Amino acid sequence: MENSVGPSKHDGTETYDVFVGGLQDTATDRKVHNRFSAFGEIHSIAVIKGKYPGTKVAFVRFFSKMDADKAVMETNGEMFDGKFLIVRRSKVREQSYEENNNRPSQTRGSWNQNKEGYLRNATETNGSSSKPEMEERQVFVTQVDDACTFWGQNMKVGKKIMQFSQELQGVCAQAPLLTGPPQPDKLYGAKFSEDQQWYRCKVVDMVSKDQAQVQYVDYGNSETVQVQGMCQLTQDVASLPPYAERYRLSGMMCAAKDQTQGLTHLRSLIDFQAVLVKVKARSQDGPIEADVTVGGVRVSQSMMEKGFIVEKPTKEPPSKLTPPTPNTTERMNTKVDNSDGDVLRNMQIQESKLQDMEKRIKGLVQERLTLLDQVDKLQKVLDLQVQDIQEKQEKL
Repeated sequence: MENSVGPSKHDGTETYDVFVGGLQDTATDRKVHNRFSAFGEIHSIAVIKGKYPGTKVAFVRFFSKMDADKAVMETNGEMFDGKFLIVRRSKVREQSYEENNNRPSQTRGSWNQNKEGYLRNATETNGSSSKPEMEERQVFVTQVDDACTFWGQNMKVGKKIMQFSQELQGVCAQAPLLTGPPQPDKLYGAKFSEDQQWYRCKVVDMVSKDQAQVQYVDYGNSETVQVQGMCQLTQDVASLPPYAERYRLSGMMCAAKDQTQGLTHLRSLIDFQAVLVKVKARSQDGPIEADVTVGGVRVSQSMMEKGFIVEKPTKEPPSKLTPPTPNTTERMNTKVDNSDGDVLRNMQIQESKLQDMEKRIKGLVQERLTLLDQVDKLQKVLDLQVQDIQEKQEKL
């Protein structure tokens, strides 16, 4: 995915800046340089005090955009000096150098200390764009919600997720358990019932005073857990973005209220599978609209052929208004003169027609599902007959 954060300029030199959060209080410019110099030539580094007590943050300035993007991809979420890193692209205003009269060396590969003053006005960003990012990615599906939506993890960070999961076990084992009600806007640790491993979660609903419905944010699945078994997470662990993202088949909607068959079919296609996702649109809080392909099969096409999903109706643009002519004005006045009884009867007739159409559509959909089910059963019978014939031929 292309990063949209542009270069910064320091005394006329273009650099591509990377923000590094979650560092230990003992972090130094040299320690940070030793880790990040592997990605390319560095203009300068500054380590300053973090927002939270006992933490520091750093700004690493690369000469190359490719080196900066690689550093973000490789180190965001990794364990460094006992803490999880938060790494993203950033852009620092050049004015901050002049305001604090503390300019970094322009010698390539050097780093400087005590830059807290001139970085105070830095503008941090995670590099997200308001425009839709048309991209392709390999995604591992971890949860299917319904016939149109699912959760998945970007396979580029698969190793990082495994490392993070392993480290999380030790973090949660030493973390304090909850002693009061959980907050809906915080992340906690909870043990998943199937494997008894710790995972990050958020509270979706309180089932009772002692039980909460939680969603595991790095996988998308949900379950009910005991509140007293949940644990507090450290700031560096809780602030990492979730590894799972929610996707929806682009331009599609579920065909029926009962999604049991559609959900089962979609799970058979993509659940716990690696799929190719082409992002069509993104929103601030909603799922990512995407075209999804698995094994050369376009998932939305397969679901539509089975009758489980349909295309969303498109909104037609409003027609342009034209000034009324004398003839149209007379017709409008005639309509206004109609009695309320005529209007009510017309509405009732239209409503009856709509109900009949809805019944016919539901009947056609049900007939199609029944026929598809019969075809599947006949195919199974034919397969068994072919197998029986082959076995007899082998015996002969």
